[in-house]
Amino acid sequence: MNGMAAARAAATTSLIRVERLTKVFGTATKALDAVSLDVPRGQFLCVIGPSGSGKSTLLRCLNRLVEPTSGRVWVHGEEITAQSGEVLRRSRRRLAMVFQQFNLVRRSTVLTNVLTGRLGYQEGLRRFVPGFSPEDRAMAWRSLDRLEIAEKATVRADQLSGGQMQRVALARALAQQPEVLLADEPVASLDPETAVVVLDYLRDINRSDGITVLCAIHHLDLAKKYADRIVAMRQGRLVYDGLPGDLDDAAYRRIYGRLGYD
Repeated sequence: MNGMAAARAAATTSLIRVERLTKVFGTATKALDAVSLDVPRGQFLCVIGPSGSGKSTLLRCLNRLVEPTSGRVWVHGEEITAQSGEVLRRSRRRLAMVFQQFNLVRRSTVLTNVLTGRLGYQEGLRRFVPGFSPEDRAMAWRSLDRLEIAEKATVRADQLSGGQMQRVALARALAQQPEVLLADEPVASLDPETAVVVLDYLRDINRSDGITVLCAIHHLDLAKKYADRIVAMRQGRLVYDGLPGDLDDAAYRRIYGRLGYD
């Protein structure tokens, strides 16, 4: 078996496979430093680490919102880092993303925002003048019902609380029918009580729908509560990969450079 065939075979054993992923900004800032990672289907993986450790860059390189400098990423055996154009657009449908600041169109209604999760399925001329089918609208309504926010469907997004906006963002992600949900600090802008509500929804999506979740999160206590597995980053490198219960004081010191929780 040649090297390319071996890499392809290895990639098919995990839903996501990351091989020596590196991202350099400018001439010196190395946000990711040869990161390698395998994520099986259905796992709830939390990525932790101090600010600037590379958590968000890692997630954004997986769907190429940020272009890697080098390295390779496979999803379901297909190399995302080798794709472009229409092939990449279709692959991105598998990888929904939820952002810290929600990324909603705030002057549009909740329903319109959720329908944007269907844009990746528009083909031909509909890509330039998108129109949503009855099936798209039914999917959007089901997603809103799932997140218990359907009563706000006709309300403008800028009239919602932060927790409601994040539930709309999750509904939009569900409407995309993804295999993977990338959550980039999804509760960093929320109060502690609302953060737990949002993470409960995220865990339900993971367990009930079998959607693989990669969640970058700052709060270690929440990561330990929700994750099946935790990986930790420091200065662009993976410094911990294991079970939440195995993350002891020595591991904490490697991650944060000190002892004691935030």
